[in-house]
Order: sequence, then structure tokens, then C-alpha cells
Amino acid sequence: MGNIAASSGCPTIDGLGPTGGNMHAKSEYLKVDSVVPKCNLVVSVINTLLKK
Repeated sequence: MGNIAASSGCPTIDGLGPTGGNMHAKSEYLKVDSVVPKCNLVVSVINTLLKK
């Protein structure tokens, strides 16, 4: 979704979700090991934005 917004000129932060592959296909998968680190990244970004 972020890439669609960015392509329309809207400032966008993308890439904060967990990693995986084959998006929207029957063989789509999620790397479970990426969930907690990505959650920590989102928390860090939010905390940084709240300090401004």
C-alpha cells in the first residue's frame, strides 16, 4: 500500500512490516522471525516521532 501512496506523491514510510515473499499468491509466506524485530522498529519510529 505504501508504494501506491508514494507513487501519487504522498510522503510515505514503507517497509515496516514483517518480511516474507510471494505476496498475494497461494504460496505467500511470512518469516516469523521477522515479526518481533519489525515491531521493535515501529515502536522506535513512533517514539522518535513523539519526541519531536
